[in-house]
Amino acid sequence: MSSIVFHIQIHILYQNKSVAGWFKTGIREPCYPDYRKGSVYQIRKANEPEYKNKNLVGLCPAAQAGCAEFQDPLGEAVWTEGFNLGTGVASGWNLWCGGGPGCSNVNVFAPSLSEEVDEVKEGWKSQKIKFNEGKQCRGKVNGDCITTDLGFSRVYAPYDLNLKSDTHYTLSVFGKVSDHTNSWYLMLREYYHSDLSENNQLACEKRNNNPKYPGYWVWTGSYCYHDLVSQRVKDTNWHQASLHLYINPLDFSKLFQIEVVIAGPRSGTVLYDWLTLQKYTSYYYLNNQKLDKSSCTGRVGLRDGCVLFYEPTNPLMTFNSTETYSKSQQTSLPDSLVTAVTCHPSDPGCDTNLILKVRRDRTCGEWLACATSRVVWDK
Repeated sequence: MSSIVFHIQIHILYQNKSVAGWFKTGIREPCYPDYRKGSVYQIRKANEPEYKNKNLVGLCPAAQAGCAEFQDPLGEAVWTEGFNLGTGVASGWNLWCGGGPGCSNVNVFAPSLSEEVDEVKEGWKSQKIKFNEGKQCRGKVNGDCITTDLGFSRVYAPYDLNLKSDTHYTLSVFGKVSDHTNSWYLMLREYYHSDLSENNQLACEKRNNNPKYPGYWVWTGSYCYHDLVSQRVKDTNWHQASLHLYINPLDFSKLFQIEVVIAGPRSGTVLYDWLTLQKYTSYYYLNNQKLDKSSCTGRVGLRDGCVLFYEPTNPLMTFNSTETYSKSQQTSLPDSLVTAVTCHPSDPGCDTNLILKVRRDRTCGEWLACATSRVVWDK
C-alpha cells in the first residue's frame, strides 16, 4: 500500500499550476476528497491562516511499526439514486405487493415523483407512493390471502453499483411515512452462482447465525441468495435506514446480481429519497497512547470530535453509525454528543466498533502526527 504524505507547505507542480495542499505520493489526488465541503470533513488548504506555518506534518506508511488502519463508514459516495427520472414510478424500479400470487391487487396505490419542498430530502424529486382509499396489498402466505407489505425494488449488476471485493460499504436511503401506524425498511439481496465457495448447499446455509456473515442465507436448489434487512422505521420525519455491505473476495466472482428493495407501509403514504452507496474510507495512524479511545465515554458527536470508526483488527461490529449520527443531528444543537447506538454483530445495520476523539476540523494529517515527514514533488 502506498504511503500518504502530509506537509503543511507542499506545492505540487501539475499542468503548469502550483497547488498547495495534502496529496498522496506521486499523484495529484487529495488524501481525502473534498466532497463534504462546509462540514467537519473538509480538506483545508495549506495556506489558510489558521494552518500556515504550523508543524502539522506526518508520514505514516502502512508497513511502519505501530501504524494501524481505521475506517470511516460514511466515506465517499460511489453510487446514488435520487428517484428523479421517470413518470409515476422512478425509471427502472418496480412496484409490487408482497406475498405469493393469487390474491387480488387492483388499483391499490398511486405512485408519483414528488417535487414538493416538504416531500424532497435531497436533490430534485422523491418517490412518493400513496395507497388508494380502502386499499391494501394482499399476498398469499401459507395458502391464505393476508395483508402484506408494499415492495419497491430494482435489480442491478455488481458493476452498475461500482462494487469491489474485500471492500466495506454503507448502503442507505431516506424515508418517511404519513403516520406512526406504518413503517418501512431497506433490504439488499445478493445472488450467487451455485458454486459459492464450496459448491454445495452447506456452503450457503452454514453461514446463518455466524456473526461474520450477517443476514439470511438461502439455498434455492440452483443458486444461493443473501438477504440484508435493516431495522423497521416508524417516523413521520425523514429518517435514514442503512446496511453494512461486505463481499468476501472468494465469493465476489460468483456474485451475478444485486436487488435493492425498499418495503414496508400497508396504508397511507410513504416517501423515499436519496439511495446512496458509500465506500469506507481508510486512515492509517500510529496506534499508540496519543490515540484517544476513551475520553468520548461511549458518546458520539461531530461537533465535539467524537467519531465512529471500524477497526479491522476486530471483525465484530458493535455500533450503528447511521442511527447514531441521525440521533446526534436531531439534538437541539445539531451534531452534539449522544450515546452511541449499539447493535448485535449479526445486525446488518451494525457497521462500526470504535469511537475515537479527533480534532473537530478533521483535516488531513492532523489527527495524529506520525514518525517522520518530508516534501514530495509530483513528477
